[in-house]
Amino acid sequence: MAVKKFVLEFSEVSSRDAERVGGKNAALGEMIRALKKKRVRVPDGFATTADAFRLFLRENKIDKKIRAEIEHLKKGSKSLTHAGKALRLLFLKGKFPEQVEEQIREAYCELSKRYKKRAVDVAVRSSATAEDLPEASFAGQQETFLNISGEDAVIEACRKCYASLFTDRAISYREEKGFDHLKIALSAGVQKMVRADKAGVMFSIDTESGFPNVVRISAAWGLGEVVVKGAVNPDEYTVFKPLLGKKKTQPILGKSLGDKKRKVVYGRSRAHVTRTVNTTKKERESSVLDDNEIASGRMGVRDREAFRSSNNSASSAESRYRKIGICGEAPSDYPDFAAFLVKSGIDSISINPDRFIETKKIVAKAERKR
Repeated sequence: MAVKKFVLEFSEVSSRDAERVGGKNAALGEMIRALKKKRVRVPDGFATTADAFRLFLRENKIDKKIRAEIEHLKKGSKSLTHAGKALRLLFLKGKFPEQVEEQIREAYCELSKRYKKRAVDVAVRSSATAEDLPEASFAGQQETFLNISGEDAVIEACRKCYASLFTDRAISYREEKGFDHLKIALSAGVQKMVRADKAGVMFSIDTESGFPNVVRISAAWGLGEVVVKGAVNPDEYTVFKPLLGKKKTQPILGKSLGDKKRKVVYGRSRAHVTRTVNTTKKERESSVLDDNEIASGRMGVRDREAFRSSNNSASSAESRYRKIGICGEAPSDYPDFAAFLVKSGIDSISINPDRFIETKKIVAKAERKR
């Protein structure tokens, strides 16, 4: 008899699996699957399923207690603060079903081996099955835990993710929208951490107006959580897509310097996995991204067909034992494209003399990784 899977690798998940692993993890799985074909590396990981969450509820007999606490809230016999705290405590005191915990531990150990670490550092994120619906958006209401390492710590972070389905904000929002609290499940996504000196968010359209010809970038120092949670006033950049890659043009439409008073960095112990510190005067007064980094926003808009066709051409030539080269200035103008071509198996590329040294270093680095 086949063992039921309560944990799925991101490579097993697609955009069709939002009901199984939540909207965030489904989108992440789709991205990893799509980019892997183009040899673009994304940190790997896995997700617990909605079935794992529901089994946790049943085995800890939490479902009826949730109904009772919500009734107290609706009748006014308990405040939102007290009801929320009681609900989260139900999860924090709960135990993972044996088969679920075993699969989480196995998946984490396998991920550690993949990265050649005894205990790989990961981010553990919440992904609700009701995220980003047409009529409502639950994004950002649950918790994320950064720089987690060790099996026990991962299990505890997953438990805290479950509890965060009942933050005061999430409870209030579901009540306002008329959603049944027990019909929404939560998946915990566990992904290899990326150490970052600077991080942020990039949108391939103007999120306020919907105008499609710009890229909007928000950036701050340290890990990206301060930007995602709105805990800092970040730098803001606007890039005009049609001018990207064109000579003697300036695609950057606007730059706004935020105060960036705080940043999140790695902690110094397992008890304090991350810490929030004040930024320096120089950091507050400096732009997080320089013009070259801002213009690299083209990664969000670059014609995917160029990457796909180049990769297909290289594969076709290789299968016929033929050599293939790429002419033109694109490899020099777009260093990441040059690296992509080398990884795809292109034998030679043309280089702009002005960018020879820079591009040569990039190609050499990409060849070492092949």
